Amino acid sequence: MELYTWPEDRLMIRLHEDEHFYRQLTADGGWSSEQSEMLFAVLFQIICDHFNIGEDAQLHAEISRSWDDVLLFIIECMDEEGQKLKMNRPSSGKSELLFRFAAKEDLISFSEQAQHHDLTGGTLLFFYPFSYLLFEDGAAASENLEMLMEEYGERSCLNTADIREKGTVLQEKNALQFLAAGYGWNM
Repeated sequence: MELYTWPEDRLMIRLHEDEHFYRQLTADGGWSSEQSEMLFAVLFQIICDHFNIGEDAQLHAEISRSWDDVLLFIIECMDEEGQKLKMNRPSSGKSELLFRFAAKEDLISFSEQAQHHDLTGGTLLFFYPFSYLLFEDGAAASENLEMLMEEYGERSCLNTADIREKGTVLQEKNALQFLAAGYGWNM
């Protein structure tokens, strides 16, 4: 599953053929009502967790299938009155950089490019279903690092303490070296 912010406070979710929910399609190519409800319950919880959306929100989804058999969801979150909710935007503070990576391939590509730029450090976190990279203090002030991270990931609006509490710290303080050595690829 990949999740990206989209223009106009929308989210795009890509659900790949090899994912658990996709594989549960019925023989006629659809889901049962129970499977659909479960899929949207999981998507809703992921959106609430990763974008600080309240659990009283509602989802409006446009669904399509791409040429490569990926299910695409364009999602808007609405309040109880049906008004579109604004996606929480990250603060632009320079004391830390926290980025979410929608796909493992994005994280791999980022770590390869970081190695070419002699960037080191960082903390690798996993909060289902996404990986996060955190850089603090001096490393967070690096313009090269920030530009490179923006190319492969999205700045997170979450609080670092929440991710540490709800997720798992995979590598503390030397994530880029860990990833460059290939240790993080079986996440």
